[in-house]
Amino acid sequence: MEAHKGWTRLPALSVCKPNRLVVRASIVEGSDDAIVSKDLNGIVTSWNHAAEVMFGYNAAEMIGKPIATLFPPNRHIEEAGILDRTRRAERCDHYEAIADYKDGTSIDASVIVSPAKDETGPVVGASKIVRDIAERKEAQARHDILTCEIKLVRSWPGRGFRGSSGRKPSTRWSPLS
Repeated sequence: MEAHKGWTRLPALSVCKPNRLVVRASIVEGSDDAIVSKDLNGIVTSWNHAAEVMFGYNAAEMIGKPIATLFPPNRHIEEAGILDRTRRAERCDHYEAIADYKDGTSIDASVIVSPAKDETGPVVGASKIVRDIAERKEAQARHDILTCEIKLVRSWPGRGFRGSSGRKPSTRWSPLS
């Protein structure tokens, strides 16, 4: 092992190919993000535990099915474009999408799609990493509402955060008083 600026670098995991595959599989299974692979026709070829939790489908229900199952019909054209980019070995960096949970409820998601190559080099499919961003979007919406309310209160003549007398308002003060 070699050390560099306080970090320790472990030898490459290429010592034993089966071991490397087990390590990679455990990384995928342990992720909190949904990690799915698909072939060049958009058919799901792998499905991790986080995908089961996020979308409500288990691996047996999704492997062999079109990835488009996860998206509303009006978004299927986007998936076709992503497959075209995958065939050209292009990565689709962080884009936001709306996916469907098994029961039909919508999920706000951040998605990354990367081409997947086989041992000889050609692109054979893609990995899709999906993160649920509902909490982040809700927090942003609350922030936006509060920002608007603060601007509104500050714009009221003679009000702001102090009463018209210049004294701090009591705990019962409201913008309508």
